[in-house]
Amino acid sequence: MAAGIGNTAGGVVKKVKNLGDGARWNVTVPPPSFGNNARKIENITKDDILNLIDGLTEKPTEIAGKIREKKIGISILSDGLFEKWTGMDSSTVALQVKKQIYLRKNSDPASLFGSVVHEATHALHYFNDMTEDMTGRWSGQIGAYTEERLFQIAAGLPVDFETLEDMLVHIWMKYER
Repeated sequence: MAAGIGNTAGGVVKKVKNLGDGARWNVTVPPPSFGNNARKIENITKDDILNLIDGLTEKPTEIAGKIREKKIGISILSDGLFEKWTGMDSSTVALQVKKQIYLRKNSDPASLFGSVVHEATHALHYFNDMTEDMTGRWSGQIGAYTEERLFQIAAGLPVDFETLEDMLVHIWMKYER
């Protein structure tokens, strides 16, 4: 079963094309890490995502490298296709299957960046021979949620969990040991 993460922060993506080289996003509300001004951020590319995550913390820097090396893939799916293919509801922003990350077309940017870090952390598990079953359990989720939270803090994004204890309770309640 693929891991997914929900939409949690402000911002709206209007149009998304398949996220390969040169893919573009038209964003009406910038993510918090770009500042809280009225300007529009248009045509966000895969490189924009990589430039944002690269260098903030150790894991996102590793992730950006693997994506640039094409060892981890990223694909954008329309909302209908995303839900049909994954079986997940509209609150799910991203998911990972092995070394591939799938992103929902109409995700808000602030949530999406953290979701990329979370899901790509799972993808990195495959380089360490961790199975999909293992990534969906406590140990895999603790690592992914921790890296996402560290990234959110470093990027100035809203955190999904106020405290580490809140994060752990969420994991313990939602995932198998």
